[in-house]
Order: sequence, then structure tokens, then C-alpha cells
Amino acid sequence: MAGNGRCDRLVQTRSAFTAFVRQPATRIITVTKNFIAFKTLLVLFIRNMMARSTIHGHATCVGVVSMFARNLFTLRLGLILAGCVLVLAGCGPEAYEGTKDAPKEFDPGPGAGGGKDEAAADTTAPAEVADFIAIGGDGQVSLSWVNPTDDDLAGVMIRRSTVDYPKSTIHGEQTFDGLDTGFLDTPVGNGTSYYYTAFAYDDDQNDATGTRASATPQAASAPPGAA
Repeated sequence: MAGNGRCDRLVQTRSAFTAFVRQPATRIITVTKNFIAFKTLLVLFIRNMMARSTIHGHATCVGVVSMFARNLFTLRLGLILAGCVLVLAGCGPEAYEGTKDAPKEFDPGPGAGGGKDEAAADTTAPAEVADFIAIGGDGQVSLSWVNPTDDDLAGVMIRRSTVDYPKSTIHGEQTFDGLDTGFLDTPVGNGTSYYYTAFAYDDDQNDATGTRASATPQAASAPPGAA
């Protein structure tokens, strides 16, 4: 039991020392300097008292006090060194875990170093739709085209207007959206001109400028000789 009590006291001393050395370096230096200054003033005070008391025959008592003051700093230094030994060696089966509360090193993780490993954002639109053709019929317009060969092609959107060619995917009226290469726009009004723009787009919603075509559907003419 006595051994356990001694070990407990050593653990308490180790903990106190650990708390001390974990303080900011400037604070430790300040405390040490203040302690040395206090010890120096105490020694000077004892020496002065010793010089005065020698006249009155009290040199023996004051000499004991002076010896204690001179060894005070040595005692403090010894405690600090003992604490270092305890921190390094530990006491009993429990070893000191110096990294338990230590801050973790900064880990920049994948892609560090200027983003060399990160994929750049795709801002490039796919190629334009090719061979976009509009052919008017009776109440309908037949549309055909060739899709671009971009790997990230997501689809083709076709917008129409009866005023002018749609300039973007928010202008006009949507008539088609997908990956097919043909579409029959019906019903439409005969004698009305329809303006179409085909926009290819990719997975990142980058839109091509657009390819244009137009047609004017007409009613089927009566066959010759019909009444």
C-alpha cells in the first residue's frame, strides 16, 4: 500500500509538472525569471540580516536560514528534473501519453498543392448539331440532324418561334429534348413560318451556340383532275 501511495504522489507531481511545461513558453520564462529574482532578493536580505545579527551574536540562527535560502533554488531545480524523469519514464503500468492532447498536424488531403489533382470545371460547350434540316408538310414540320460526337454530350434541345430564331434555351418554345436525331413537329399551322434552333448541351449544362433551320408547312394540294 505504501508503494501505491508513493506512486500516486509521483503521478500527482508528474501531472503538475506536465501542466506547467504545457504553458506558453513566454509564461514559463516569466515565472522562472520572477522566481530567480525572488531568490536573489531573499539571499541578499538574509546576508544583510546575517551581517547585522553577527554583532548581536545571532549568527548561528541566521546562518541556518541563509543556507535554506541558498538551497531553495537548487531544490526547485531538482523537482523540475524529477518531473522530467517522471514524464519520460512514467510511473507503474501507465506510461505518459504525451500526444494525447497534442494538436493534430495539418493534413491538406488529396488535391493539395494548387489543386493539381482536382478536375478543372468543365466550361466548354459541345460541338454544334450538324445537318439540321426542317421540311414543311401538311400541318407538320419534319426535323432531322446529326448529333455531335462529344463524350459528355447530354442531349439536344430544339426551340421554335414564329417570330425569329430562338437565341438561347430560354427563348421560344421547346419542341424537343433528347438524344434522337429526328423529330416530327405537329400539329402546326399551315402557311405559318416556323424558326427552329437546335442547342447541343453537355452534362455540365454548357450549351452550344445553336444551329438554325426553318420551314413553312402547307396544305396538301389537290391531285390533278380532282373535282
